[in-house]
Amino acid sequence: MPSLRALAGCAVLGTLVSGCRNVTSPRSDQGLATIAVAGSVPTIEGPSVTLRIANAGQDTVLVEACGSGPRLLLERFTGGQWTNYGPATICAISVPPGPIGLAPGASMQTHWIFSESGRYRAQVRVAAKRNPTAYALVSSAAFDIP
Repeated sequence: MPSLRALAGCAVLGTLVSGCRNVTSPRSDQGLATIAVAGSVPTIEGPSVTLRIANAGQDTVLVEACGSGPRLLLERFTGGQWTNYGPATICAISVPPGPIGLAPGASMQTHWIFSESGRYRAQVRVAAKRNPTAYALVSSAAFDIP
C-alpha cells in the first residue's frame, strides 16, 4: 500500500513523473531514513527531479556526503533487473570532510537532471550516529522519467 507521503507527492506531481501510478512506499533500511521523489520539473537539459532524504528514526543519522550534499547513487531498471547507473555525481573530496548529520525528523533535498528516459531509483548510504561505521543502503521507490 502506498504511503501517505508518496500519495501526496503523486497528487502534486501528477503527470510530471509518470511512475506515480505505481508508487510503493520507500524502503527504510534499519528504520534509519527514507528517500522519496519530492518533485519534478522539465528543464532544457532534461527532467529535473528533487529527492528528499528524511531521518525516519529517533536518533541522529549520518548521510554519506559528496561535497556539501548527500552522495547520491542511481539504479536503472533494465532487462528486468536493477543495474548500477553510476554515481549521480563524481566526488573528488567531501568539503567539509565527513558525513552529514541529520537530526530526528529533519530532511534534506538534492536535485538531479536526467538525460535519458527510463525507470530509476535513487540510493543513499546512512548510518546511525551511535554506530557510524555500519552504513545501510536506503533506496527510493521506483520512478519513471519520460
